[in-house]
Amino acid sequence: MNGILEFNLPEENDDFQAALNGHNYKSAIWDFDQLLRSEMKYKELSDETYKAFEWCRIELRKILEQDNLFIEQ
Repeated sequence: MNGILEFNLPEENDDFQAALNGHNYKSAIWDFDQLLRSEMKYKELSDETYKAFEWCRIELRKILEQDNLFIEQ
């Protein structure tokens, strides 16, 4: 099976760049999530900071899931 994406350049350059860099975006989001996780797991955080980081991780997943995106895949 093959998949081919076609873009009319330069008019669709933004869409082309988004498709080309999709993996980089996913990797950056994963790295940010893991940074929050590490801070929560290994640092001594105030309850307020811990809850804020936890909220960020939950909201990040909600936003991604709205567009059928999952960083664990």
